[in-house]
Amino acid sequence: MAKEFVLCDHWFSDVPGPTVPNRAFVHAATSQGYTDNAGWKPELNCDTIYDRLKSSGKSWRVYYHDHNDVTELYPGLAKTVGNNVLFDESFLSDVAGDRLASYSFITPAFMSSPQQPVNSMHAPADVRPAEKLVADVYTALQAHEEVWKKALLIIVFDECGGYFDHVRPPATVSPDDIPGHTDKPYLVPFDFQRLGLRVPCILVSPWFEAQVDSTEYSHSTIPGSVIEAFQLGDFLTKRDKGAAKLTQKYLLGGARRQWRTQTPTVTVPVQPPAMDPTQQEILEGAVNLDPHPENRNNLRTRDIRDPMQAKQFVQTQVAKHLEHYFASAGQGDAAEHLAADRQPASSTVSAARINELKLSSGKPSRTDPRP
Repeated sequence: MAKEFVLCDHWFSDVPGPTVPNRAFVHAATSQGYTDNAGWKPELNCDTIYDRLKSSGKSWRVYYHDHNDVTELYPGLAKTVGNNVLFDESFLSDVAGDRLASYSFITPAFMSSPQQPVNSMHAPADVRPAEKLVADVYTALQAHEEVWKKALLIIVFDECGGYFDHVRPPATVSPDDIPGHTDKPYLVPFDFQRLGLRVPCILVSPWFEAQVDSTEYSHSTIPGSVIEAFQLGDFLTKRDKGAAKLTQKYLLGGARRQWRTQTPTVTVPVQPPAMDPTQQEILEGAVNLDPHPENRNNLRTRDIRDPMQAKQFVQTQVAKHLEHYFASAGQGDAAEHLAADRQPASSTVSAARINELKLSSGKPSRTDPRP
């Protein structure tokens, strides 16, 4: 699809950080000072693109799989139940019945289950279910010409896949002059005057010829373009006001467009076999046991030197995982209880022995007995 439609090779994340703040910029052109995931429950109380659409009489709908990050970040939007629907139950029928809203947001599955694998391309998930999601959306739109000819599908990633890029993130304007939060020891001051790293983005429409667009876009381009295209009034923040828009180049009447009588078909990749519970546990454990600074473990897995230390480490990490689960499920009391019980891992090995092990290469000598 990148070869057949518009590949934006200078689309930047709005924050050099993780999922939550960057998704907030897609929805509201600000994260209100958050640069981390904030336990998936940041206190956001700003206007969103959905508020603007509603106040102007335009329709919107969020299609989600397991977690609706829009209503989790902006609880007030949960009151409009009909605007938040399960993807599997509604999207295909909405397309077939020409009932798509003026603006739709599709959020992939966050957690893997026997019924629904993670389809967000986020590590450690297999990318093939995510490719199937993209193919399903594209194929559904393409199959219904009346919908296809008035749709723009934006395929974009909220954050980058690593820390290296030869393209320097450009300077930008702070959306609302709110400084980055520094209430946690691992957070550093940030003034929101620089974008994050580049992320892939593809613009899909039967009106667009294959090309590479090197315009500097960011996630705030999305709400800014929607506001401009639908004439929804003032922009949400200084960020979407200053962001490059898709409007003049692709959306408005003066844009250069030509109907493509034929658009490519896509082949859904062969899906991976479902993992059994043991395999899933091993995979998730390998990823989640290496601690984030917020996990309150001073050691990394490679520094564990004895069974007691390993046991305490695992107990702490499992408690952290359950704490996150209960918090996301709205069971705050259970989460707080787990947080209070968590203790940092301790070692029963002498400091001298740990230092000796760290300095060694770890490779057995030729005279070492083999097990």
